[in-house]
Amino acid sequence: QREGLDVGVWAGGTTSPVTPWRGLRNGGVVLVQWRHFSVEPRRPLVVTECNANALSDPNACKATDTVTVFPRADGSIEARYKVTTGTVGDGTCDAGQACYIGVSSPHDPSLLSFAEITF
Repeated sequence: QREGLDVGVWAGGTTSPVTPWRGLRNGGVVLVQWRHFSVEPRRPLVVTECNANALSDPNACKATDTVTVFPRADGSIEARYKVTTGTVGDGTCDAGQACYIGVSSPHDPSLLSFAEITF
C-alpha cells in the first residue's frame, strides 16, 4: 500500500513530503521527497505550486514554472521547487494563506497528490 500525506498518494502520512512546508518566503526553495510514490520509474511526474482551491479547481496550479521528475527504481521521488507568492494558477498564494505543492502524472490521474504549504 502506498503511503502519503494530505491528498492522493500522500493521504494518511505522518510527515509532510515537502520541507520546509510552513513559514515560506517568496522565491524560497522547498524539497519534495517521498518513498513509493510511483511504480513506474520511466514515467515523468510534474511538480507545481497550486493555490488554495487546488482540491476542487483544475486551473488552480501553475501551468508554467513546473519541474519534471522521474521516479527512482524504488518509486521514490525527490525534487527542488521554487515557490512564489502572488498569482498562482487562477488564484493567489500570499502570507497567511494555505496553498499546495502538487505532484501529478500526465499518464496516470490516480497519482495526483497535494501537500499543504504556507507563507
